[in-house]
Amino acid sequence: MKNITSEKLFKLVKKGPQEDFCTQCPPELVNLRAENGETLLMVALRKQRHDIVTYLLDCGADVTPQNQAGNTALHIVASVGDVELCRRLQKAGARVNACNTSGMTPLMQAAMLGHPHVVECLLGQGAEVNAADAFGRTASLLALLRGHAQVVTLLEKHGSFLSPEVKDKVCRYMAEHNIPERDFSRPFTQVVREANTELMRLYFELGMHFSEEEGENLVSLALALDNPISLDMLLSNGCHLPDVEGAFLHALGTRNQKIAFYVVQKYPQKASALLPAAIRHGSPELVECLCTGMSSVVSSAELSSALLAAIESGVETKVQHVLNAGADFAMCAELHPRMFEQVIARIISLCLNSCCSMAALAIYRLRLTGLLKRDICALLGTWWNMGL
Repeated sequence: MKNITSEKLFKLVKKGPQEDFCTQCPPELVNLRAENGETLLMVALRKQRHDIVTYLLDCGADVTPQNQAGNTALHIVASVGDVELCRRLQKAGARVNACNTSGMTPLMQAAMLGHPHVVECLLGQGAEVNAADAFGRTASLLALLRGHAQVVTLLEKHGSFLSPEVKDKVCRYMAEHNIPERDFSRPFTQVVREANTELMRLYFELGMHFSEEEGENLVSLALALDNPISLDMLLSNGCHLPDVEGAFLHALGTRNQKIAFYVVQKYPQKASALLPAAIRHGSPELVECLCTGMSSVVSSAELSSALLAAIESGVETKVQHVLNAGADFAMCAELHPRMFEQVIARIISLCLNSCCSMAALAIYRLRLTGLLKRDICALLGTWWNMGL
């Protein structure tokens, strides 16, 4: 027999003659896998090529591997709805409660897609009727969301329970919003991408939950998409923002003031830590929001650093907001003498070059005479308050 490539075998298993595949695929290659983790058996099951499935199983094909999505051979059979293949995999040792990367079992797949005969077969194999996926959805809930009443009834006979309130809520929601059934089978990441708040709200009301890691990943997705609506929905329903300061800096970097304002309002205890970045890269309104929300226990050092950043920004309103929050020119000079002197020298130089103010020239002369920094600061404060 001539050597045959894996690419040729996968082509044959998809649509080649059954005889050609069986003669060209030796038993030692029956567990061959593609780059996406798919086995020859998985492809044959998806295409419902019964004769090739029989050949592969007779040659000892493994029924337990998972592809990149975490689906096993039994997941695939549950999706296509072939009860005969389901029984064959059961006899070959398939794991009936195996979970894919979304936490879905073969029973959930069959229920969601409305295959009652496969659902019954899986239940007979010991499938857990009340298991929930990574998003808190059970087989019954998935069937209900897709409108498969027969499957819901079948699952209830085997111990599944959906309260009348849940059933009524789903039916009413679908009627009011004219939601296509396919919407309920999409990954929750897609719902977040689309900022579909109505669908998100329904899922949360139905008890959807996430692990800490899953919640953080969804929050990070909402941030990356600059989507404050999805972010608010996620954080309001138990998800956590893993890095508040990082999220704030990302919002400033992408010039998304909505996200920046949301972070500020959601985490007022972080205001003092976020203020310097807001002064350098945010709007005066954002600075005002942070200054207003800052705790009364903010240290003089933090206020002084903020004042320096505001002076350097050259935006008068930002300086005024920081002063209103309790910052003081003299204290700033005392805590950061060198930096303060450099900043003031820079401002004075700009004023002199543009002949902006006689007050600036007066301050410059006072510095030349060697007067105390505190006197210079007092004069600067007077100058500022006079609005010269």
